[in-house]
Amino acid sequence: MGQISSAPVELIRVQRCGGAGWRGAAAEMQGWRADHEDAHFVADGGEDGTSLFGVLDGHGGRAAAREAAHDRLPAALRRATAAGGALDEAAVTAAFVETDAWLRTVPAVQRDQSGTTCVVAGLRRRPQEAGAGAPTWDAWVANAGDSRGLLFRPGAGGAETLVASEDHKPDRPDELARIARAAAQRSDRRGASVAGAARTASIRSGTRLSVPRA
Repeated sequence: MGQISSAPVELIRVQRCGGAGWRGAAAEMQGWRADHEDAHFVADGGEDGTSLFGVLDGHGGRAAAREAAHDRLPAALRRATAAGGALDEAAVTAAFVETDAWLRTVPAVQRDQSGTTCVVAGLRRRPQEAGAGAPTWDAWVANAGDSRGLLFRPGAGGAETLVASEDHKPDRPDELARIARAAAQRSDRRGASVAGAARTASIRSGTRLSVPRA
């Protein structure tokens, strides 16, 4: 975890943005951390491409979240979605793996030994003939770690959830198996090994893009 300040920084920074058929905003606050360890990105896909959105929740420093958001992850996702059409889940997964491998080589990340969770979303307008009525859209979310993404539609009876990510935590059976295969260990925030579920845990295997917590 990063250093804690004596008082929170409560200034809220709001960024408004928009693109071909969409509008959005991001709000961020530093809080009690000595440095702002989180980051986000927005990349418009134009009339025919996929617009990309991402939020990265940094831990232990700011380098991993900032480097991934400002450089490799948006570019890798853009390549994964450049072909259009149906979502290629394998290509999106490969973009995450590529970013994680790249972060391990970044000097700033090596210095502060930071990591980050990540949730990203893609939005693409479906091709249609002129005069065919209101446009339709394809949307998806993907995550590493416990950052959560929701796509919902507001309605008179309340919000209807269309797509939701699943938290990636170390107490999930499939994640425990992945940790074992990587010859890694799960530890609590004090560095002690734990056999049961930890309230806060990290994966000590050199991974930078995913720092899941139980």
